[in-house]
Amino acid sequence: MEAEVPLSEAGAGAGAPAAKEEEVMVATTTMRTQDYCMLGVLVLVAYVWTSLWLRRAQTVKRPLTQLSVEFRRFQRSYVAAFVLALLCEYGQASQTFALLRHSHGEDYGRIAMVYASGFAATWLTTAARGTLFRFSDDGAAAAAKNEVVCCFAGYFVASLLASKEDWGLAGVAASRVVAGCALPLLQSSFDSWMRRAHAGLGFPAAWRRSTYELAGAGTTAASIFSGVLVEIARRRYHERRAFEVTSVVAALGLAVVAVSWPKRAELYSSDEGALASKKTSGSAAEAKGLLKKNAPHVRGTCRQGLMTLGRASTSAAAVALAACLFESCAYVTNATWATTLARIHDRDDVDVAAKKSTTSPYYGVVFALLMASAVVGTHVFQIVASKPAPSFEGLALALCGVSFVAFAKLAFDHAAHRATRAAIPPLLVFQLAVGCSVPTFASLRGKFVQADLRGPIANAANLGHGILVLALVLLVPANTQLTFALLATCMAIALAAVAYLLFLAPREKKKKQQSLPPPKGTHGGGGGGEDPSGDAFTSLHHDDDNIPPSSSSSSTTTTTKKNADAAV
Repeated sequence: MEAEVPLSEAGAGAGAPAAKEEEVMVATTTMRTQDYCMLGVLVLVAYVWTSLWLRRAQTVKRPLTQLSVEFRRFQRSYVAAFVLALLCEYGQASQTFALLRHSHGEDYGRIAMVYASGFAATWLTTAARGTLFRFSDDGAAAAAKNEVVCCFAGYFVASLLASKEDWGLAGVAASRVVAGCALPLLQSSFDSWMRRAHAGLGFPAAWRRSTYELAGAGTTAASIFSGVLVEIARRRYHERRAFEVTSVVAALGLAVVAVSWPKRAELYSSDEGALASKKTSGSAAEAKGLLKKNAPHVRGTCRQGLMTLGRASTSAAAVALAACLFESCAYVTNATWATTLARIHDRDDVDVAAKKSTTSPYYGVVFALLMASAVVGTHVFQIVASKPAPSFEGLALALCGVSFVAFAKLAFDHAAHRATRAAIPPLLVFQLAVGCSVPTFASLRGKFVQADLRGPIANAANLGHGILVLALVLLVPANTQLTFALLATCMAIALAAVAYLLFLAPREKKKKQQSLPPPKGTHGGGGGGEDPSGDAFTSLHHDDDNIPPSSSSSSTTTTTKKNADAAV
């Protein structure tokens, strides 16, 4: 796929040895067709192996359920729209760097600013989403549907902005901002609408698991197919043609929502749906009235959030720190992996003629491999979680250690700076760890973080996460070696935090329990005292109807995090 450098015409004379040496050097640093095929086969084998192992680990056989024709129709319409939205997100994310670098010729500093603007838009939209879409006179399901429509409209506008050649960098930057605003809606609005519409149509709650399984399969297919599709469009025509393809996909998604999704009158035709609609409308109106009545109190809770963090235990702080660092490293890697491949392609010791004769990296194919590795990571978590007594602390420690080694290799291994085939495997390994880390840290939060502190801790972690990502993306945009060294440092800190949870936290908790006197009125048993350590206030509870299937992590990323939090 990436062509070798042909011998120059001067090779017949004295320059032949030098030309041959340059040809060998370029051939060893680029990726050929067999290299991509080999990596694809390895990822496929890992996916099949973990899928079979997971099926074997599931000892409890679920009874076969006869699904109605109406539910099948509802399920297909929902999954089709969800997969089309994922195709828009993944297609644009995999080709933005190629458009900026190889079509507009922008330097790495400007490209980093574009990525930072997109992340900032996602960050701010996530915080403002509750204010923009909290209440609606049409009911909760209609409000969620409006979010879905806004999501598709955002991706459509983003595709049009990026496909305009005359607008240059400004058009691509505006495209990333609009797509960044659409990403939080993709992460939550589809699932929110599906749950409300499922209840409004009166379908049994146990059938939701079938929808999640079908959506998981669609997510895996979208993550792989999107990268290959836009890469073919880019190679066959131009970098902008990939965004024209995503604009067509977004328009098709809007058509699916408008035509096949049930209307409001259909949602609440049944008795269960009418009851759900009444409860939803009443709770929304009540909350809206309370918000107007107690507006100063609502604003004050944000300031009081930091004060409540003082009551958090050391274990809760360790979980929040490790999860924040891991998520930040994932976002920075999503904005850095394409730069890493491009710097190898544009390295200074290759002649200008050699640069023109070699093709640019296959960003779409690499993106598909990264997303498939994330899906394998979710399978690994499910395998570990299926054991009788899973150790999520040990799994988190292994993930942090593997990620540290991957970043250290990318930062300090000389071959990873000069050869694409040496840089891609560590990226695949880290992406596998990302897919496994999201549900792992969600389980640790459920175990170590008190229920009344999860909100303030999450807000503080999101603040630190946003600042850290923007700093790492903008600090050294062209020096990926330094960036990966900083990411390795972050992973070392996360490794220390998880090691505390695994080795020191149980000892400290045991010492505190032994040092406390027994409660009054009891003789060493059954007293009504609270856990002095503040840890493990909540136990893991898995609802078979609400556990979503494995899904990929994207640049985000993305859908796996919310689903994993709902499962814990």
